[in-house]
Amino acid sequence: MKNKQEISAPDQISFDSTKELNKIRRNDKAFTLKMLRLFIAAAKKCNKKMRSCIKENNWAELKALAHKHIPTYCVMGLNELANSLKYIDQHALEKEKHKTIEDRIRSLYRKNSEAIDAVKRYIGLIRFENNAPVITQEEHYTYVT
Repeated sequence: MKNKQEISAPDQISFDSTKELNKIRRNDKAFTLKMLRLFIAAAKKCNKKMRSCIKENNWAELKALAHKHIPTYCVMGLNELANSLKYIDQHALEKEKHKTIEDRIRSLYRKNSEAIDAVKRYIGLIRFENNAPVITQEEHYTYVT
């Protein structure tokens, strides 16, 4: 288990920043750091807005919000969360699915918070040399949700 931080539990999601981010970052670690920080901001906003949409029964805005955030989660390699957002995007306007969507949002909120924490821990492993960020460990985490 070389340089891999692992927390074991029955329900796990894998945060692997190398897989998808490497496709677009071209080993630009400063770009990676910026993307990670943008993800944290977007994920926090997503959590907050989804909860308010549910409280206000604003299903159209919830659908638009889910649709908007799907690419962000795909780029981060958070496929389970992206799939939950896809489900919300596809079914938010179907009244008979609202209870299921509310349950998914509760789960998504919890998992999203875990993803934010994992990304923050990952950012904590980045150190700077000559004003350029350097990743100090393997870029892979498994965390509990």
